[in-house]
Amino acid sequence: MADGAAGEVHHVQIQDAKLHYHARTDEFYYIIDGQGTMVLDDETIELHKGVVVYVPRGVKHKAIGNLTVLTALVGSPYLPA
Repeated sequence: MADGAAGEVHHVQIQDAKLHYHARTDEFYYIIDGQGTMVLDDETIELHKGVVVYVPRGVKHKAIGNLTVLTALVGSPYLPA
C-alpha cells in the first residue's frame, strides 16, 4: 500500500473499471448497491447487492456495471512483488 499499511478500505462507484491486478495484495469487493459483472481472469461473476467477491493477488480483474462497492485490500508491504 502507498503508506506501508497492511490494508486499505475504499467506498467507490464503479461503472467500467480497467482490467488490472495487485501483485502484493488480496482484494475483497462487497457490493453495497447496483448490478453488474466481475471478470476474474477467465471467469465472469454476476454482481448484485450483498455479494462479496474475493480476488487473490495476481488475478486480473475488473468490475462492469453500475455499482456502489466497498473494497478492502489486504496484504503485506514486505512481500516481494
